[in-house]
Amino acid sequence: MITVLAAALAVPSGYEVVRQLDLTTAFRTRTAWTMTVLQPTGAYAEMPDKPAKVCLTGGQDGATACQDVIAEGYRFQTVKDAKVETLSAKAGAKGVAVRSEYAGPSYVLRRTDLWTYDPARDAFTRTAGFSRGGMDDEELFAAGEMDGIWIIASHLMGKDETRWSDHRYAIEVYRLDLRFGGYVQVLQYLSPSAYPSERNGPHDVIDRELTRTRRLMAAVQA
Repeated sequence: MITVLAAALAVPSGYEVVRQLDLTTAFRTRTAWTMTVLQPTGAYAEMPDKPAKVCLTGGQDGATACQDVIAEGYRFQTVKDAKVETLSAKAGAKGVAVRSEYAGPSYVLRRTDLWTYDPARDAFTRTAGFSRGGMDDEELFAAGEMDGIWIIASHLMGKDETRWSDHRYAIEVYRLDLRFGGYVQVLQYLSPSAYPSERNGPHDVIDRELTRTRRLMAAVQA
């Protein structure tokens, strides 16, 4: 849902400003642009029907457009981070990554949404978004051999497995495509091995799979 507000951002009742970014210099925009990130506060913060909001102010008329952080039917209510990130050193591409979280009764979902700048329109658009569970991984590569690659590793629970079991992971690989301003999927595979569950704390599935990922990407592109 997108709501167009007046040029001066009016913070809705039950919300607070948690991040504000000046995007003008970082993206060399034609007009001044600002991103303001809001999240519910107080009792509203505990309500899963109150999503965080990302508001962009700029353009010739200096108008503000706010977009709720909603995906797959979930309302991500807590903002963990929002910052300008390099997407590809080789292409000189940047984006604004907003990381948020949905806390359900018995599980947590984490999400990264990406806004990129279109110089032709002098406008920012949400061009990519990935959700993952608390046991899942993501990593953005912006330099070197994997420049422009975004990897998501999502655990798959087998029939006789519990959350405490070791799990195999679905590895999804996306490549930055500047023609679309976002990412396109170029590879998906199931890890041959299972990896330790959340009982052992944060894991490094993507790092352990990186050699295999590179080999499969080379085969696909050959």
